[in-house]
Amino acid sequence: MTPHPLYYLAPLTLLLAGCTIFGLPVADPALAQRPADFALVYQWREGSLPPPYHYEYDIELQPSGLGEIRMRPDYPADGVPLWIESFSLSDSQLDSLYQVFVTDRKSVV
Repeated sequence: MTPHPLYYLAPLTLLLAGCTIFGLPVADPALAQRPADFALVYQWREGSLPPPYHYEYDIELQPSGLGEIRMRPDYPADGVPLWIESFSLSDSQLDSLYQVFVTDRKSVV
């Protein structure tokens, strides 16, 4: 059974809520301010597995805070559904997400 696309939004929501609640410290004061063009794209492809075990999804976030999660429950092909869910983040949530990357530079690629 393939999980609903919102299943993947929950960890991002918890991450943002945790950052807002706990207020992570900034590693470098020069990086304290979120840049106006801050955006991200996250892509996940499950390894080479036979159907129905393969799935893939993308999370894209624009500088405006508007984003989309796109999920395919199989390898891309005719007849395979593509589920799309839109979401939006407030400025404070964008700031919190940016701080996660600033405080843990290992996660910035």
